[in-house]
Amino acid sequence: MSNPKTWGYVLIAPGRPTKADQIKTLAALGVETGKRSTVWEDQITVGKRGRNAGQTQLDGRNDLIRAAIKGDRVVITNPLCVGLSASDAEWFLGQMRDNDVSVSVNGSFFQIEPGDDIAALVEEVGKAQTRANTARSRSINGRKS
Repeated sequence: MSNPKTWGYVLIAPGRPTKADQIKTLAALGVETGKRSTVWEDQITVGKRGRNAGQTQLDGRNDLIRAAIKGDRVVITNPLCVGLSASDAEWFLGQMRDNDVSVSVNGSFFQIEPGDDIAALVEEVGKAQTRANTARSRSINGRKS
């Protein structure tokens, strides 16, 4: 078996941290972000929704799923960047678990090892997205959060 790799994943989308902030955080968490970057990236705009949207539209994440092998680690900076919805995050985390890849979200706040229960992180993704959607809605409607 080769040396385990630490991969990073960036999801650029409304309501999520900026790409620059995510890259800066990934670098601080030990992900190679320079010339030999191990960061996979997706950008999505509002309106790209639907059943299994993440599975069909997040090509960078799908490439990451194929690239990460047993013993590797994936680092994501924020629960909002795990997926487009809680169910999408659940699918992605299940893929990582099935491939024996660990996932770290928000530093060590959420650390998922192969075989771990992913329910708490999936729940946090759903809560974070609800908070972000509420804040965005209030901003659009002229109300303060």
